[in-house]
Amino acid sequence: MLRLKRRLPSLNALLCFEAAGRHLSFTRAADELCVTQGAVSRQIREIENALGLELFLRGHRSVTMTDDGRRYHHAVTVALEHLADATEDVVARPKARQVTVAATTAISMHWLLPRLPDLHAQFPDLDVQVLASDAELSTLEDTFDIGIQYGHGRWQDLDETYLCAGEVVPVCSPNFLRGRAPFKQASDLLEQPLIQLDDKRMDWVSWPAWFRAAGVDGPYPNPALRVNDYTLLNKSAFEGHGVALGMKQLLDEHFERNWLVVAHECSLRTDFSFYLVVPRVRPLSADGRIVQDWITSQFRK
Repeated sequence: MLRLKRRLPSLNALLCFEAAGRHLSFTRAADELCVTQGAVSRQIREIENALGLELFLRGHRSVTMTDDGRRYHHAVTVALEHLADATEDVVARPKARQVTVAATTAISMHWLLPRLPDLHAQFPDLDVQVLASDAELSTLEDTFDIGIQYGHGRWQDLDETYLCAGEVVPVCSPNFLRGRAPFKQASDLLEQPLIQLDDKRMDWVSWPAWFRAAGVDGPYPNPALRVNDYTLLNKSAFEGHGVALGMKQLLDEHFERNWLVVAHECSLRTDFSFYLVVPRVRPLSADGRIVQDWITSQFRK
């Protein structure tokens, strides 16, 4: 940009030159631009000094353009018109409004981010911000436009739309399965190291609850490892520490990349579900409605 500044006259000087050349009058150019005739004359002299050329032949009460002046005036006029057209195009284009999507760190990382390329492919002009927070979204209503919440579906000051029920399934890494017989019966997992998520923010499914749903009587073993974060739960299973109860809706990328596999087909629906939430404090923008529809369609695939 500094290089351009050194090579070009000022925009004000070029505007004065364009008007003076079009009218062949410094006085009429000054009237059009609401400046004095002397100001127009000085701006044009500035260009001539910078170029080392005479652009106008000045008479007693008239001016005519030199050959150099006519060639330069044509080039300046085309450039200014192009700049004006580009400016009008930018101003006329609908302003993109940033759409902030809030979700827990786990949902943001394992569900939202892997799918964002699809959203951008369909709507390349959308400006989307991801707000990852493990706080209750009802406490953050002033900071986001759309939220994806896992819970009971009753939040103050939020309008919610049901997306799907939560569902957990036992998962482990492919390496963990090597050298082990297939887990044909749910009871086969009683002998395996189990990883339990202890997250006080949600009523996560325990291994005893899963075993009961699978028809396996106790006593049930104590987990070999307990973690308090869902991402850490998946990471522990990926590292081969044992079998974890993973949320099916958050495992697509892990399955596609063969980071994790289903250890046993018995799944269990949780007491909580996934909801799309929108703060009641302001209406959703047109771009926000696009993102809302996209999230809904992705959950219902």
